[in-house]
Amino acid sequence: MIDPLRSRLEDITLHANAPLYSTDGTPVDQKKVLAIVDSMGLNWTWTIYEAEFEGDNIMFFGLVNGDFPELGYFTLYDLMTDGVFADVSFDGVHPEEDDFAVGGLDVSLN
Repeated sequence: MIDPLRSRLEDITLHANAPLYSTDGTPVDQKKVLAIVDSMGLNWTWTIYEAEFEGDNIMFFGLVNGDFPELGYFTLYDLMTDGVFADVSFDGVHPEEDDFAVGGLDVSLN
């Protein structure tokens, strides 16, 4: 069975048309937000601007706001194996009608 979080992130990667390096030179405040991952209780946020498949993983580029904010690369495996319980929104919104929960994750899709 495919994990619903992985499935939804795969969907945005397929349809977003925002491969790695596609927003180089675009100011952060003008980049399209593909998804936002908020950790529950850890006070970390990953804002995804670019996404691309790398084998059976997905590489993301975005703003990681943890101990301090920084732009960087992270993978789906990073998000899933760090044991982060997260609230995930797509296109920067949390539509209640599309909410579902799985494995400690609250997931929203626009």
